[in-house]
Amino acid sequence: MQIRYVETADFWIQKKTSREPMHFMHHHNSFELFYIISGEREYFIEDEFFKMKAGDLVIVPANALHRTDGKGALRFLINFSQAYLEKFLTPDMISALPIFKPAVFRTAEEQRDRLHAKFNSLFTEYSSRAETGYIESDPAIAARFLEILLTVLNSEYFYVRELSSDSRTEKIVKYINENYASISNIEEIASHFYISKYHLCRIFSQSLGTGLIAYLNTIKIRSASKMLKETDLSITEIALKCGFNSPSYFCKIFKSEKGVSPKDFRQ
Repeated sequence: MQIRYVETADFWIQKKTSREPMHFMHHHNSFELFYIISGEREYFIEDEFFKMKAGDLVIVPANALHRTDGKGALRFLINFSQAYLEKFLTPDMISALPIFKPAVFRTAEEQRDRLHAKFNSLFTEYSSRAETGYIESDPAIAARFLEILLTVLNSEYFYVRELSSDSRTEKIVKYINENYASISNIEEIASHFYISKYHLCRIFSQSLGTGLIAYLNTIKIRSASKMLKETDLSITEIALKCGFNSPSYFCKIFKSEKGVSPKDFRQ
């Protein structure tokens, strides 16, 4: 059960009913907005679980690992890239947007109809122009989308975290994110939580739709990618700092995740 990278357009919107759990965790270079019209849905983003209902809007940062689960929900889904925002907004305006950390915006009752109407207006405009092309540079679509972002920016977040049935999985994920550099095998994680290796892997895959080793390696490779971009450390040094005991194994996993070797990635 691998974690997938999903290619997305610079701007895209969909209206759909999600009835089944997403069977894999994934990430993409775009940001994501997920607005529930009716029903309920659960989101896992990075190392947190969010329970959502009608009127909730979730923000998924670019490159964040995430997956949906739970009951069926009719929803709008929007993907948009940094490059798309840069066509219409200044760097200061982009940095002010609440899109760089996972969050759920729960609309107040008096705001819900207005926000729903904005999504409908955007979707109608997008659908009417989809066949003609030039969606990503269309100012009318951008104006409607930016209205939604500004509504979120200028509003309070009424969402309150609920106790999750996945609290143990959430603790495991947080532990991995905080200690990945020193974790060399699954047994270490299982021992920390006083459970067997088999039980650890089973509850992890059931909750998140991916294997624990795949998740741990993805977290390590993401950290390594950042070091390759931002430091002059050698590949061996980066491998060790990210928790890989063998540079050759690091290179094998890196190429499996990224499609290129660490050396080529750095270049």
